[in-house]
Amino acid sequence: YAAERAARDAAEKATKALRQSEARFARLREAGIIGIIAMDLEGHVMDVNDALLKLVGYTRDEILSGRVTWSSLTPPEWRDLDAGAIEQLRTRGVATLREKEFVRRDGKRVPVLAGSAMLEDGSTECISFVLDLTARKETELAIERMRQERAAEACLAALVDSSDDAIIGKTLDGVVTSWNPGAFRLFGYAADEVVGRSISLLFPPGDEAEEPTILEAVAGGRVQRFDTVRRRKDGTEIEGSVTIS
Repeated sequence: YAAERAARDAAEKATKALRQSEARFARLREAGIIGIIAMDLEGHVMDVNDALLKLVGYTRDEILSGRVTWSSLTPPEWRDLDAGAIEQLRTRGVATLREKEFVRRDGKRVPVLAGSAMLEDGSTECISFVLDLTARKETELAIERMRQERAAEACLAALVDSSDDAIIGKTLDGVVTSWNPGAFRLFGYAADEVVGRSISLLFPPGDEAEEPTILEAVAGGRVQRFDTVRRRKDGTEIEGSVTIS
């Protein structure tokens, strides 16, 4: 009797554990966090959750009926990767995580992370979990774009600093915002003497009126190139060729 009761208790515990496991899986399946698909090794789909359908843009009937084959959702360049995963499932029962893409119904490609495992020993059915990597890829792309922009800015800053020409930044009101070493060598003013002041301090007396007209043209998108006279800190005048854009 004791042995029978122990066996019954063990069976009840196993049944309870199985139900709990199934409940947890059902909750994961329905949560919409991750795409889930059950299929055989020949590519016939038995089940798919709503998250996966939303990811690929097809209806459940289109997928389960075979009108849209599962293999057709994978771009050609990723099919060798899928073939390797199927071979791993056959030999090991588990396929390593892999990044690939799906082709949505609208033709857009979606980057995903996929993992697969056989349902049980001796079975020909497997289950795959698919995570949409779109947000992560967009973040990575934004970070890389930012890195490239910073590198370009650093390169530009180095070119500006090493230039023998005067390179000056200013607002459309003529207020100086940046002043490179070339400007210091040409005009004699240090950056902290000029930044925040009007560029007109470089104009000979009587020439201040030309700047508003020039900046108005620049504001309209026109590049201005002209020869003119400017005044150094020591009062001497120099002839120069100016480009403003």
